[in-house]
Amino acid sequence: MPTDAASSIRANNDKCDQEIRAYLTIDKQPSIAKFVNKNYEFMKANTPTGVDVAQFWIARIRNMAKIMNITLKKGAKVSWKKLEATYKQQSNSSSPSSSAAATSKSSSASVLLSPSDKEKIDAIFEKLDDEKKWTLKSGTVVEDVMREFAKECDYLHPVHSLILNPYDDCWQARFTQNELHEIRSYKPLKLEPLPSEVQQYFDSYQGLCDLDSLTEKVMSQAAFHPKKQAEVYWAHKAVMEALDLFNYEWLPMDERTTEADVVRRVFPFIEKCFDESAFTIISGEKASISSSERKNAAQCITGTETVDRKDTGHKVDVIISYRDLEYGCAEAGLKGGSTSTKWINESDIKVPRLMKDMLWRMLKPNPTAINNVIVPGFVINGLNLMVEMMSIPKHYVCIVHKFGPMAFPDQIEAFYKQLVPLLTLTWQTKAAVKKTLKALSNDQTVFIPTPHTPTPPSVIPPCPPSPRVVSIGTKRKSPEEDDD
Repeated sequence: MPTDAASSIRANNDKCDQEIRAYLTIDKQPSIAKFVNKNYEFMKANTPTGVDVAQFWIARIRNMAKIMNITLKKGAKVSWKKLEATYKQQSNSSSPSSSAAATSKSSSASVLLSPSDKEKIDAIFEKLDDEKKWTLKSGTVVEDVMREFAKECDYLHPVHSLILNPYDDCWQARFTQNELHEIRSYKPLKLEPLPSEVQQYFDSYQGLCDLDSLTEKVMSQAAFHPKKQAEVYWAHKAVMEALDLFNYEWLPMDERTTEADVVRRVFPFIEKCFDESAFTIISGEKASISSSERKNAAQCITGTETVDRKDTGHKVDVIISYRDLEYGCAEAGLKGGSTSTKWINESDIKVPRLMKDMLWRMLKPNPTAINNVIVPGFVINGLNLMVEMMSIPKHYVCIVHKFGPMAFPDQIEAFYKQLVPLLTLTWQTKAAVKKTLKALSNDQTVFIPTPHTPTPPSVIPPCPPSPRVVSIGTKRKSPEEDDD
């Protein structure tokens, strides 16, 4: 089985496009109906699992015709029943595990956007105020470039949520190097340095490369007060618990290890770093309130249709909260590494979208804090950790900054070298969240409801709904089911 399902999807799509191109090149009066009739066996063998058959092929044929500047002949009726019936039979004959992976657990990053999805996304860009857009020194408008790229995407991408990683290769052909440098350097992210006593504590382990000397060192350290010396107390506890994994031979992980084990045993320092703060850490596959609020924002009583059940928010392994707002999250996986489909979906789609949901919700009552807030997300995959931080340097575009992936030490020889960066960035993340709380507290905006504006308006547009996963012959999923 390929370790990178995304590559497999791209390869299959390329194969389909080549077949469509070959047909359009030969047929002097091409139509979708004629392509279906001539290429039934090819389509049966190459329709991806978990898609709407008609939607998939119509979109690809029309897109290729547009690229080749060819007009498709209209009028002929297309019958998809035979192909859909075959497709359904193939899906039902597959194993339960593969079927579940193809339907209820399909990643939004691998689900084809429907024309309706694309219209909703473009409507978000259309509503942006030109006066508030980000115009670079060259005259290039960042949101306009993102809009054009969004139109090119057939699958869900961060750009659809106005999320931009200026180091992502996809922007190399869309912005000049000078423009990318300007985007990266405009109101750059500044992280707090470690407190001197914590840095000195970490430095005391430098040069120790065997379990006995490291254990003796941690046991010889003076006791630290959990309140008066909270930061170094956390650092000491984190080092001691990391060494316990080696002393009790918990590493390497085996096939019985669960995601909860990884969060609880390997990365407990993330949650415990916030112990001395005002924040509450909620763990154990909890649904995000911010995500739920965004999904259900359009709920209303029409009188002509039943009221839909409330959509639950995206579920993640950890949520950082204070009172009624969410300030960050963490999502964990077991294996696959940074090239696996799960890692790509969580680090590029699920976690960034949830981070923006949190920004969207916290800025409603605190609009003047827009350029002073940062929302983090921890992405764990086995022994790898990536920290993502999202900020809004201008008005609409959410910049995502990625740190890592960084590896937790699986060999005692690399203990100091690999553990210190993980602990340092975790503490810096907490410091950034504290700054966000302060920025929101300093916002003095007073909102008075009116008949036309009964609730605080959004200062940034929300994420669009996730594309729907369709399985032939079964009920269509909610457009906002959890993106696992």
